[in-house]
Amino acid sequence: MTKPSEPPERLEWEEPPPSPRRKGSKWDPIARALRQRPGEWACIGRAIPTGIVTTVNRGDLKCFQPEGSFEAITRNHTDRWIADVYVRFVGEDGEYA
Repeated sequence: MTKPSEPPERLEWEEPPPSPRRKGSKWDPIARALRQRPGEWACIGRAIPTGIVTTVNRGDLKCFQPEGSFEAITRNHTDRWIADVYVRFVGEDGEYA
């Protein structure tokens, strides 16, 4: 059994350095472009997997945060999991919805 570590005598307040693993997402440039034209829909892909809709709407990727600041929908379903995907930036408080 390991012995619990002792608390430090003083705290050093500082921000941690950025994670070296963060390369960004392929969606970062798209999210930036959508923020430049708030409230306007853009097709981000035709006949692509629809899972990105949930990712966008929940803000699962940093570029689509905070949750609810982007809205995603699908159209022209060719099957249940593949469709044209449309996204818009609605604002962090939904002011462009």
